[in-house]
Amino acid sequence: MARPALNVIGSGAAAWEADIDDNFSIITETPFPLYWVASSGSLPSASSYADCLAMVGTAGSSRLWHSNGSSWSQYDPEAAYVADSTATDVAGLVSDLNDLLSALQTAGIMATS
Repeated sequence: MARPALNVIGSGAAAWEADIDDNFSIITETPFPLYWVASSGSLPSASSYADCLAMVGTAGSSRLWHSNGSSWSQYDPEAAYVADSTATDVAGLVSDLNDLLSALQTAGIMATS
């Protein structure tokens, strides 16, 4: 699949806040750029960017970071490893399934209720 053409999104004062009024379809229907820095120390003040995302790192080894308004943290929705089931009965299978569901919930991939 070929890389899509870059869609220019109106930038705000910090050069990375999207003006969504006129660009809503670009944001919801196509890939769009994220702010990208080499290290987490280069991220701007989290208090100015609540609920914003940024890429940190270099191509091939970058991670997504999120600001909650007071600090930046790595957004890493990776579930803990869960071994293949070796259940031999229904009770064992239920236990193994619950372990998988718990790992997904702990990682924030699945809601807890």
